[in-house]
Amino acid sequence: MNKISIITINYNNIGGLKRTVDSVLLQTWKDFEWIVIDGGSTDGSRELIEGISQHLSYWCSEHDRGIFHAMNKGIRQAKGDYILFLNSGDYFSSSKSLKHAKPETWFADIVGCDAFMGSGKKKTYYQAPRKVTYQRLVCMSLCHQSTFIRRILLTEKNYDETSKIGADWMWWFYAFVDNDFTYTNISVPITVMDTTGISITATEARKKERWNFLLNYFSPSMLKKVKEQCNWDDELEYQAVLNSEKVILKNVRKIINKIYFSLINPIYITYKLLR
Repeated sequence: MNKISIITINYNNIGGLKRTVDSVLLQTWKDFEWIVIDGGSTDGSRELIEGISQHLSYWCSEHDRGIFHAMNKGIRQAKGDYILFLNSGDYFSSSKSLKHAKPETWFADIVGCDAFMGSGKKKTYYQAPRKVTYQRLVCMSLCHQSTFIRRILLTEKNYDETSKIGADWMWWFYAFVDNDFTYTNISVPITVMDTTGISITATEARKKERWNFLLNYFSPSMLKKVKEQCNWDDELEYQAVLNSEKVILKNVRKIINKIYFSLINPIYITYKLLR
C-alpha cells in the first residue's frame, strides 16, 4: 500500500487555502499525510492552519525564500511513498479523487493524472500524457498539481531555489531526460488547478526563465529540431519571423481557440464527468 504526502504551500492566500483545505478534509481515501508550509502570512492563513492542525503531520508559518524553498521544506518533512503538491487555491475535483487514482496499484516513479484548469464554468480539461517526450517537456510540461512523484527522487534532487517560477518544470528534465525515471498515466481528473498563481500569470518572466534554461540544456541544433516539431513560435525563439506572418498566426490561433473552448471542450468535459 502506497502512502501519499500532500504538500500545500501558501502565502497570504486565505481564500484559496480554504478551498484546498475543504477538498483535502473531504477525501474518502485517507492513507495520506498532509504538510502545510506557510510563508508567514498576515491575512488569517496562520489561524486557519492552526485550526486544522490536528489533521496535519507538520505545519509551519514563517518567512521563506520563495515558492521552491517552501516546497523543499515540505519535501524534507514528508514520509510518504509519493508526494503531491496541492498548493493553496488548488483542490481535489471530488471527495473520491484519491480513491479513483488508486495509489495502491502504483509502481512507476511518476504518476500523472488528468485535471481541470480554471474556475467556475471556464474550466478546461488537462489530459496527462500517455508518454513523456522531449516535445512534451518543452511545449507543455506536466501538471504539477495532478502528478505524483516518488518521494525519494525529490529528496535526492530538490527543486532549484534560485528559480523564481520554473524549477518544477526544470525538474522534469532531470527526471525524464537525465535519468529516465518510469512514468504511467491515469485518465482520471483528480484536481482543479488554480490559474491565478504566479507560475501562470507571470507570462513574460516564465518565458524568459524557460528560454534561458533551454539554451543551456540543449545544443542549438537539437533545440531547433525540438521546437520545430512543437511549432513553438515564441518571439524569443523566432525573431526572424516577419511581423505580418506573426499577426496571421496569432489570428488563426484565436479562431481555433475560440472554437475549441466554446464548443469542443465543454462536450469533452461533460463526457469525462459522466464516465
